[in-house]
Amino acid sequence: MIKPTFLIFILSILTSFNIAFSQNSLLPIYSNPMVFIDSLGKVVGILPAGYKILNTKVGNHDGGYVHGMAGNSVSAYALIPAIDFNTSKISFFDKTGRFLLSYGNTYEAITPNINGFHLATKVDRKGILPRTSYTFLDAKGNQVFEYNGFYKADVFTEDLAAINNRGWHYIDSTGQRYDLIDSSLTKDLYEVTSFSNGVSKIRIRKGRYQSGDHYRYVFIDKKGNTVLDTDNVFPDEHIALMGDMHDSISRIIFQDERGYTTWGETAYLKLNGEVLGRFDSLFRIKEFSNGFVPILPQTKRKGTYENVDGFILTTTGERIGFGENKKVRELVHINDQFFWVYLADKKDKSTYSGVFDAIKREFIYRNKHDIMGIKWDLISLRDSRSKRYYVVNYKTGEIVYDTDKSNLVFSNIQEALKYKNEVTKYVCLNAEDVASLGELKNLKELSLRKIDLVAFPENFTFENLEILKIDGLRKLEKLPDHIKNLKKLSLRDCTEANNLMSMVSGLTGLEELFIINFDLTTEEKNKITAMYPDTKVTIKGKKANADSELQEVIFGF
Repeated sequence: MIKPTFLIFILSILTSFNIAFSQNSLLPIYSNPMVFIDSLGKVVGILPAGYKILNTKVGNHDGGYVHGMAGNSVSAYALIPAIDFNTSKISFFDKTGRFLLSYGNTYEAITPNINGFHLATKVDRKGILPRTSYTFLDAKGNQVFEYNGFYKADVFTEDLAAINNRGWHYIDSTGQRYDLIDSSLTKDLYEVTSFSNGVSKIRIRKGRYQSGDHYRYVFIDKKGNTVLDTDNVFPDEHIALMGDMHDSISRIIFQDERGYTTWGETAYLKLNGEVLGRFDSLFRIKEFSNGFVPILPQTKRKGTYENVDGFILTTTGERIGFGENKKVRELVHINDQFFWVYLADKKDKSTYSGVFDAIKREFIYRNKHDIMGIKWDLISLRDSRSKRYYVVNYKTGEIVYDTDKSNLVFSNIQEALKYKNEVTKYVCLNAEDVASLGELKNLKELSLRKIDLVAFPENFTFENLEILKIDGLRKLEKLPDHIKNLKKLSLRDCTEANNLMSMVSGLTGLEELFIINFDLTTEEKNKITAMYPDTKVTIKGKKANADSELQEVIFGF
C-alpha cells in the first residue's frame, strides 16, 4: 500500500511542476514599447520602442484587432522574434528585451520558436517576379537543413515538418526526409501541411468553379494511410478552403453559386467524417481551439449584414448560448476557454460586454475597453482612445499593471533614469544596473532577479524602500544589511551569501519575510520567528534545493 505521506510528496512535486511550467511563458502587453509581464504582473522585459513581436504561425505580427485576439504568450526561455515597424528589420531578443542578434531585412517573416525551430520567410525581389523561399532556424537563430531554402514549408509539429523541395515531403528535426504521400495524390497537389492531431492535410486542386478554384482535401496519418477524403463526404460540392485539424475537427468553407466564399456556407467536419454542424454566412470563421469555436451567423437586413444569434459550439455539438433576449453583436475567442462577448438586449436595447468562461458557462469579467489577451488570472486591456494599457486580475479585481500610473514597473535603467523622481518600482535584470539604482530616490519596490552580482555598492541604501526581493543571486557574497525600513523582504537561492542573520535583524515594521533555500539551523529559524512574532514568516528549503527542479515553488509576494 502506498503511504499517504508519499502521495502528498508526489502531489507536491506535480503541483510544483505545474506552477513552474506556467512561468515558462510571459504575457505580452501591446503598448509602445511592448513589455512582457509575469504571472504577478511584474515587468520582466521591455522591447525597444517601435518593435512588435512576431507571434503567428506564419511569422508576422498580429496586434489582436480584427483577426481575433493577439498571441497571449511569449517564451521565457526561447529567442523572441520582433520586427521594427519603421525599418521592417527583424531581430531576436530575450525575455528581458535585450537585443541578441539581427537579420536586418534578410527575412520578411519569422515565426516564434515552435517545437525547437523558427520558420523564416525570404522574398527575392531582384527578378521580374518576386521569389519566396522558406528556411528553418534553430533555437539559437542559426539556419539549418537547406542553405537556399525550400519552395514552401510549414512549422514543426508532432516531430515533423512539411516541406516542398522539388515535391512535397516531410523532414524530422535532424533533416531526414520522409516520403509519405502516395503517388495517386501528387497530381495537381497544391499544398501540404505538417501534422496536427496525428494527420497531415493535403490540398489538391480540382478545377475552377465560376470565379474561384475549388479543392479536394485528403488527410493522411504518419504511415501514409488516408484517414479522411472530402470527396467521400462532399462529392458534389465545391470546397474553397479547409483548415487543419484542431480537436480532431476542421472547418470547411464552400463556394456559393457564384464561386464566392464571403457569404457561403461553412461546415465543421470531424476526422471520422461526421459533420458536426453546417452554417450559412458566418462572420469571422474560426478554428476549434481547446474544445470550443465561436459561431456568429449574419443576417441580411435592409441591404446590410448584421450579427445576431451567436453561440459557442463544443466538440460534442452542444451550443452554448447567452439567452433568448440577447443579440450577440460580437463573439471572439481569446484563449483557452475564454471568449469576449458583446451583447445587446433585444427589449431594452442595453448592452453588455465581458469575458465569458465557456467551461463555467458564466461571465468572469465585465470590460469597457479592448481585450488584448488573457493568461493565468490576468486580463490585458487597451483603451484605444487614450492608448492606455493595463492588466487586471479578474479574480481579485486588482490592476497589477497600468501605463497611466506613475508607479509603472521599470526594468530598463536608461528609461528609469528619465523619470528617476517618479519611479517607485524597479525590476533589476542586469548586474551593471545596480550601480545606478541609488539615483532612484523614491524607489519603494525593488526586485533583483538572477544576475551575476558579487557585492552591492557601499551606497546601496534606500530610505523609502518598502519591498525588496532578491532572487537567484547565486554569486552574491553579502546581503545588504543596512536597509531597515522594509515592510516585505524575500530572499531566495543566494547560496554564497553568509550574513543572512545580519540582514534580517532589526527590520522594524516588517510585515512579510520569505527565506528560501538557505542552510539555517533549527535554532536560527526559531530565533528569526521569535524576532518577528507579528510578521508572516516563511522559511523553507536548503541551499542544495537551489539546483533542483523538484522543489516546492514559493512565489512570496
